[in-house]
Order: sequence, then C-alpha cells, then structure tokens
Amino acid sequence: MKNKEENEFLSYVHMAASLFREYAKTCNVLDVKNFFNEILEKLSKHEEEVKESMEIKKTGNELSLMQQMVLCMNKMKINAMHNCFEVCIESLKTVDMAIYQISRFIKKNKNVIRQPFLNKAKYVLMEYNKIGEEIRKFVCQKYLNN
Repeated sequence: MKNKEENEFLSYVHMAASLFREYAKTCNVLDVKNFFNEILEKLSKHEEEVKESMEIKKTGNELSLMQQMVLCMNKMKINAMHNCFEVCIESLKTVDMAIYQISRFIKKNKNVIRQPFLNKAKYVLMEYNKIGEEIRKFVCQKYLNN
C-alpha cells in the first residue's frame, strides 16, 4: 500500500531518470551517450523496484508540476551547453542533489514509512552514491586524463 511519503520518494526517482534521459539525448558523442544510457538503465531499474515495493502496476512516471518545471528549465540549460563535458558535470550535480534529497527523505521519514520501503530507499541511496563515483571516474578518464 502506497502512502504520501512513498509517493514523494518515487517522484525523486522519476526525476533523476527523467533528467538522465535528457542528458543522454543531448550528448552527441557516442561513448558519452552510451555512458548516460547505462546510467539510465540503472535508474529505470530503481524506478521499477520502487514501484514494485509500492505495489504499483502501471508504467510511466508522474512528476509534480514543480518537477516538470525543473525538468523544463534543465532541458533549456543543457541545450545551451557547448559540449558533453559540461553535461557530464551537470549530471554529477544531479546525482549529488539526488543523494542529498534521498538522505533528507530517509532521515525525515525513518519512523514513518514501512521498514521494507525504508530498506529500498537506503539501497537506492547506496546505488546513487555508486553512480556518482562512476560519473566522477568517467569524467576524469575522458576529459582530465587521470
């Protein structure tokens, strides 16, 4: 059974996936596009897992009006970027924001939501930390020669 808090968390996961769809569309360098598509696969998997834990059967995502506005602003921002390096840095900011939001969510709701859902939120947080590290490593290897 889903509740307000679980829906809030699901919207965070939807938002991250929506933003990475835009990053993948924007980059025209094949290896960067493929990198973003790999991350998007992971984020889509998280969406499905969270929906399953909430017992939601329908597909698609529902972003709040505010999230839709943020997505629109982000599209304009990344379309104005001149290269994939800038998009990679923006994607890292997105992951860092997601980590922050999920951490806040867990702290705020740890006594409110069901333990299995809390465990799923902690798992997603751990995965986002890994994705952040993957992006940092990719940027260093591709653009900074480290």
